[in-house]
Amino acid sequence: METALPNQPTQSAPQITPNPAVPSQPTPEAAAPPSTPKGPISSKLLLVVGSVFVLGIFIFGFLYVQSMRPATQEPAPAITPTEAPTPTPPPNLSRVATTSAFGAFGEEIASYAATLDAFSLQDSTLSPPILDLELGLVI
Repeated sequence: METALPNQPTQSAPQITPNPAVPSQPTPEAAAPPSTPKGPISSKLLLVVGSVFVLGIFIFGFLYVQSMRPATQEPAPAITPTEAPTPTPPPNLSRVATTSAFGAFGEEIASYAATLDAFSLQDSTLSPPILDLELGLVI
């Protein structure tokens, strides 16, 4: 209890009322999420890592066994050469193609084809030079 002095007026202590318009701000410790304990490795993580490891061993073993097997070779298909070439169908000649100029052109092509068929590709002067020569150098 306070006793009032005779010459001084009595004053009460000012009351602080919270302002409902301004929300209270949380402290940094309360805003942080709860941390997990830094203890031993969780069993779920250990199970996942172990499963991946075992699966990797199985895949590696399968690939190793497959690489050690001898490769099965399929027999190559036999190629049989054809005896008769495909026949050329007769041309349907137009009115212009029956003129003498086109007939002469066809005869020239036939003569060039006969010349090319008679040409011999085996010529001894066209063979590559011999490069294995004895030069007499001692190394």
